[in-house]
Amino acid sequence: MEQELEIELEDATAGGTYTILVFFGDESVALGSITANDHGIIEAEYETGADDPDRDLSALLPDGRDVRDITGVQILLDGNVVLEGDF
Repeated sequence: MEQELEIELEDATAGGTYTILVFFGDESVALGSITANDHGIIEAEYETGADDPDRDLSALLPDGRDVRDITGVQILLDGNVVLEGDF
């Protein structure tokens, strides 16, 4: 099954490096870090079978889980939550 996940954030700190966490109930998975561009925009795209191993959902999601199981997302800057949402 092909899966995709896109995360976009505007008004971030330009040049800031943000960590993306997704939650599956009480379990969290770090999807890695991404740096905001000069305009404070973050765009992260993940998909199964991605050429970039850092963006390949097949390797990032826990066994037996898929994007439909995600219950929440947090975006952190320097370890502090700057944005979060629940599904």
